Amino acid sequence: MDLKDAPAALAQAMVAAGEIMRSNSLAGREALVGTILLVKDNAGATLFRMPLIDHGE
Repeated sequence: MDLKDAPAALAQAMVAAGEIMRSNSLAGREALVGTILLVKDNAGATLFRMPLIDHGE
């Protein structure tokens, strides 16, 4: 997905992380402990590392 800048990429990553965790929870799967969402630029460099943390545990 092409986004305008790093803040837009971070905002989209936060939305995606929430959707991933919600979907995982609704499916009754175990928590995603240790899972990290990586956000990269077009050159493949990592912009953000976002650990998925389940605060409900």
